[in-house]
Amino acid sequence: MNSLISGFSSCIAVKVKEVMRRPVVTVGPKDAVWQALEVMRSTNIGAVVVAEGERPVGILTESDVVRLLVDRGMGITELLSLSVESVMSRPVTTCSPDEDLIEVVNRMVERRVRRLPVVEGEKLVGILTERDLLRALLELLRSARTEEARQGTRA
Repeated sequence: MNSLISGFSSCIAVKVKEVMRRPVVTVGPKDAVWQALEVMRSTNIGAVVVAEGERPVGILTESDVVRLLVDRGMGITELLSLSVESVMSRPVTTCSPDEDLIEVVNRMVERRVRRLPVVEGEKLVGILTERDLLRALLELLRSARTEEARQGTRA
């Protein structure tokens, strides 16, 4: 267990840019919700960043759509005809590629968000998602297991 803990302590120095994904799938604020949902379906993702040029202005998630359908009782036809900007979540919470991963994960937990667009200045350069974090955790656990096995052969 000690090698696992030491493996986790090494992740403190990990920066967002080492885990984030790019390119980012985006839609425009004037696009129709049905178009954004089609993009999400065709790329097998649960959210799209809404951008004006290279600047993120919001995010549209599966949860946003479900909330509109269930909580507001909106009809599917009405929802699909709306513009993305009328239903997207905003302001969008972002992070920087040079931020410490542990700080950004803490922010995600505190704000209860599953995805963070990564920006340099106002330019969208990547996205950090729960899936990216799970991949990084899996890599860390595999590395800790390998190190533990290596130390076991030395004993």
